[in-house]
Amino acid sequence: YTGACLTYNVMHKKLCRRILTATLLSLVCGCVMTMHGEGQSKAVEILPFGEGGGFKMLYDCRQRPQAVYLKNKLYIVYNGGAKAGKKGKAKAYPMLISYDPQRRSFLKPLQLGPSSSDHHYSPIIWADEEDYLHLLFGCHKTPGTHLISKRPEQIGPAKTAWRKAPQIAPKLSYPTVFRIHDNKEVIYYRTDGHTSSWTYRISEDNGRHGPGLRRM
Repeated sequence: YTGACLTYNVMHKKLCRRILTATLLSLVCGCVMTMHGEGQSKAVEILPFGEGGGFKMLYDCRQRPQAVYLKNKLYIVYNGGAKAGKKGKAKAYPMLISYDPQRRSFLKPLQLGPSSSDHHYSPIIWADEEDYLHLLFGCHKTPGTHLISKRPEQIGPAKTAWRKAPQIAPKLSYPTVFRIHDNKEVIYYRTDGHTSSWTYRISEDNGRHGPGLRRM
């Protein structure tokens, strides 16, 4: 049962944007902190954004992005909402929260899907070329759930603010998404379990249609 946080540069009044690419797991305080770039002030403030995490509240570098900075807002996904005191593995939910660096405030976290004790089900998030947000979670030798926001730059409850996109593949594990040249996106992932091969697919339409995903 853990909590998660990000750091805020007090002197420069800027969110440490390196959260998009690097995180440091603190075993002492049970939280996740962003790493500072060179030349930045060492004066920071810890801003907690999630609680009730199970094992691997934020997944490692094989599964990302876990945050995206879009139109002056930061969107973070994580596994949370689990209850303390339960025996065995806690069942956490895929969660989404947004942060406004100007106001230095978080919106209420949103629950994206059902709970699970499988930490591989951790969500990832990205923005396409038209500023629609994408969520993908529940991936461990499964197709998972791929959601796309109904409006650019806007989030809300899973049932009203998102639409379900076609599945990317019959089985995915450790999905990672990158934007590449020519307005395309690439997702790479394992095709099954720990001993399976890695593969990738490229979308030419922001991942909106299954036929638009093709393996190169």
